[in-house]
Amino acid sequence: MSKSNGRTCGSCTACSRLPEVGKKPHGQNGGFACAWLKGFGDEADRPNKSKVIVSFVDNTLPGGVLRIWGMCRRALSGEFARETILWAVSNGVWVSQFRLRNDTRGKLLVPRGRIATKEVLAVAEKNNLEIGDG
Repeated sequence: MSKSNGRTCGSCTACSRLPEVGKKPHGQNGGFACAWLKGFGDEADRPNKSKVIVSFVDNTLPGGVLRIWGMCRRALSGEFARETILWAVSNGVWVSQFRLRNDTRGKLLVPRGRIATKEVLAVAEKNNLEIGDG
């Protein structure tokens, strides 16, 4: 059980559904760091409540990448997910989004003021992401 920023996983095991985390202890595994656990969002945005998992990765692309997973069909169209994505792309942060069910391919959203260079396209291809507008 991980504890960070005064928050604990508690009964939340949402990240264990992510392929890079699997059945390891939650919180920080395989490059994954739960943004809620680090202080991002409110209590209602906790992954097991919002059905949205958020993680920040600083070194993949210039400006960083916000990874967001929807745990159910409509999770990424909910208010928390929409506001988080809008905040990221408005602030030059790339967004990779996935639905945990039936998604074989995710989407990489291009933030405002950035372009999808050859390097970006290579990262997208390596991570099985299609390019989309933010």
